[in-house]
Amino acid sequence: MASSSQKSLSFVHSIRPAALWCCVLLLLLMLTASTPNAAVLADDSILATLQAAGYTSFASAFREFPDLLAIVNATTPPTILPTVFALSNDAITRAAIPAESLHSVLSYHIAAGPYPNASLSNGMLLSSHLVSPQLGYLAQKLHVTGDASTKFYVQGVEIGNQTQQSTGVIHQAISVITPPPTLTSVPITPPLTTLTYARTESGMESEFARDALTFLAPSDAAFQQSFSIPVSEYLLYTAQGRSDLVLLLRYHIIQSGLIYTTILNNGTTVLATEATDLSITLNKSVSADGTVDVTVNGAAVVTQADVIGSNGVLHVIDRVLIPPTFYYTIYKDLFGLGLTSFANVIDTAAEFRNLLKNVSGSYTLFAPDNQAFKKAKDNTAAVQRSNSDSHGKSNEQLVAFLGNHLVKGSVPQLTPGLRLNTLSGHVLVVNDDASRVDVEGTSFSAEVARSPSDPVNGAVYVLTDLLGELPSDDGGDGDEEDDDSLIAITTTWQITLGASCVVGAIFVVGGGGWYLKQYLDSRNNPVVYDAVVEI
Repeated sequence: MASSSQKSLSFVHSIRPAALWCCVLLLLLMLTASTPNAAVLADDSILATLQAAGYTSFASAFREFPDLLAIVNATTPPTILPTVFALSNDAITRAAIPAESLHSVLSYHIAAGPYPNASLSNGMLLSSHLVSPQLGYLAQKLHVTGDASTKFYVQGVEIGNQTQQSTGVIHQAISVITPPPTLTSVPITPPLTTLTYARTESGMESEFARDALTFLAPSDAAFQQSFSIPVSEYLLYTAQGRSDLVLLLRYHIIQSGLIYTTILNNGTTVLATEATDLSITLNKSVSADGTVDVTVNGAAVVTQADVIGSNGVLHVIDRVLIPPTFYYTIYKDLFGLGLTSFANVIDTAAEFRNLLKNVSGSYTLFAPDNQAFKKAKDNTAAVQRSNSDSHGKSNEQLVAFLGNHLVKGSVPQLTPGLRLNTLSGHVLVVNDDASRVDVEGTSFSAEVARSPSDPVNGAVYVLTDLLGELPSDDGGDGDEEDDDSLIAITTTWQITLGASCVVGAIFVVGGGGWYLKQYLDSRNNPVVYDAVVEI
């Protein structure tokens, strides 16, 4: 029979391993408790952690959707660890998420990949578990802004405390991260009011609502800096500018699919929408501090990148992109300046209208304002008659009237004493302070001011009075003699224009290079004309 001392020794030996294990467990608990942002046990799921942390409403919502429950309820590390942006019970209550939207909202609160604070950076795009048919069934993105020294935001929502564990990462979201609306409805600060107006007026709503869209969106300041007031007026507020506005907007739509700046390579060339078939070049540079700069066509700078919409992405730019097929002519400037009365007169004379539309021409137009026509004895209705044959050829009076207002060659600046030959054969004389022009040998005179625009085919000056009598209706009964005279006049006009074109062509071939240089120099250093400009 064993002695009492032997029994005591046996008891000590039996409790020693148990005590040792207790000490080890106690030590582990102490280490865990002293670690900031302590991880839960490795075999705990995201769902269990959410429940334990008090996100009970958020956690319970996942139980309704087996596909999402499988992600957050995994007890072993999945192939791609999730990052969950958890909502407090109060946030869930305040949001009052509709039942039909709950799956989308929950999916958008899960990012594919582990993203603790140390892995986040300003401008980062995370792929969520929200799959969007409007993106070709690709994952919708979550845009991260901010930095570790202050706060991080996901889609503009502040995120807070984090928990990192073997089955994923949890961040607290202060409010619901709402799946984005379409690009036409996504909130942007400052708002794109001019672009919104242009999109509506152009009738292009459907083009901006299409799937997998990338759009380069000019800011309000971009419109102001890219165009003079008349050009903006012409594009945005006139029926005549509508087709050019459509061309302009389509040049900002990329047809190459979704272009995020995070996947952009320097020097990437993409095609604008198929309606224009024009290319756009995107350049990307990354500075030493990690700042990403993106420019478009070497000029426009992306000021706000990767604005996420349900049907694509947009990038705000500080300049309007001008398609190489857009030409702002003298004729268009009339509408931009609001000179509708004079434009209506010109529209009755096909020859003059075509001159002012011709992008390869060079003319200076002196255009009376609307008030000038009101002051005239005859009104614009006097020329709105049957003053042309079936081919739209202008009558003699109309040719003479319009010719008084047009000079061949671009005159970038009026100087005192400058004399200019008009197409009708009269001479315009600029007064001593260049504030008026007079038709030499007549009583016609008008104050003059240059249009702030620079049409590709010349210059426009606005007048306060007409430089000739408006054509009258007298003799417009379709008399055969008048018709013959009209044909002779218009034929002479066409022959004159044809001869000018031939001479011009010879001139361009022989000395066009020299003239081009002189013309470009004159744009930068305006020439003072001291003699009559020959027609």
